[in-house]
Amino acid sequence: MIEGINNVGGTNGQLLALLERYEHLEAEKQTIADDQKELIAEVTSSGFEGPIFRKLLKIRKDPEKFAEEAAKLNLYMADVGMQVSLDFGGAS
Repeated sequence: MIEGINNVGGTNGQLLALLERYEHLEAEKQTIADDQKELIAEVTSSGFEGPIFRKLLKIRKDPEKFAEEAAKLNLYMADVGMQVSLDFGGAS
């Protein structure tokens, strides 16, 4: 007997059921990924830029993190003499 495996045979199909549930979730995940890809295609065909759209999604997910990153970026840009000022304080 393999060490650590003693009564696998008596699971009454539990292992198979778990495998099938996982496979079902994987299929759902692929369907969602395909739907998201189609939505990005719709975004671009509507004249918007996909990368900017994705950035907006990230900002909406965590606006405080983005505001912090924008503040740091402003500091770095000022340090190298760049005059652009990004004001995203109202991103929340």
